Order: sequence, then C-alpha cells, then structure tokens
Amino acid sequence: MKGAPPSICEKFNTLSSQEVADSKRQIKLWDVQDLDFTEEAMGKVRVVIAEEKWEQKPRVEGRLQRKEEQSHWRWVATRELDGYGAEVVWRIGHRRWGVENDAFNELTQHYHLSHCAHHHPVAILACLLIKVLVFNLFEFYAKLNGKLWRMD
Repeated sequence: MKGAPPSICEKFNTLSSQEVADSKRQIKLWDVQDLDFTEEAMGKVRVVIAEEKWEQKPRVEGRLQRKEEQSHWRWVATRELDGYGAEVVWRIGHRRWGVENDAFNELTQHYHLSHCAHHHPVAILACLLIKVLVFNLFEFYAKLNGKLWRMD
C-alpha cells in the first residue's frame, strides 16, 4: 500500500540483534520501535522479539539424550517502558510467567481460589483479599524463616 507506515516485518529486517548474557540459554533480542497499534488511543508501541535456544538433557531408557530446544517470544510494550532496554522488557515478560505459574497455581491448588463460598460481590472480594493476604504472609514467613532461603 503506497504511503502506508512500515510494517513490523519491514522494520525487523533492518534491525540488528542484541545478544543477552545468560548461563543456560543463547538469547537474541530485537527491539522494533514506533509501531502503530490497532487502537489509536494506545499510541505508538514497541515490540521486543526474542529468540531463545538451549539444550535439554532428558533421560530416555536410562541414558541422557541431548536435545536442542528453541522458543520465540513477542512482547508488546507501550510508551511507559521506552526508557528501558529490550533486555529489561524481556526479563519482565519472563517474570510475568513466574508470577502466573507460581502464585496463581499455588492459590488455586492450595488456597482454593477457584471455590466461592458466598456469592455476594462484597463477600467474594473479601474472600479473595483474605486468601491473597494469607498467601503473601505465608510466602514472606517461609522466605524469612525457611532453611533454604536463609543466607547464614
């Protein structure tokens, strides 16, 4: 289309990749800036593209096998994160999965977050807040007093 702004593919092809130091993975990042979002209210966004490669060693029939693995990630960030580099956006994206996998998984399995004993909106909110408060207090206590977490 004549006069249209460049697409993400056109901008991506002109960028150079950034290598990220990680002990377990080989990571390449591309930072595509100033893309138009579908909603004009969002304004310009940026996309951080990550290509990660690592080696898994699963045990098959009692023997360790080498297996090359890779994943491709895309993170869309608004102007609020413009002051941060691509590596920071990449780390934020991965931490999001840690929160989802650890916190929400534990809340649903051990704190019965999916069970709703009362159906009044205030009661639902109160139950949710109490469960999250108890979860946070327990996690804080475990990290302060657990033998695995102490730095003696």
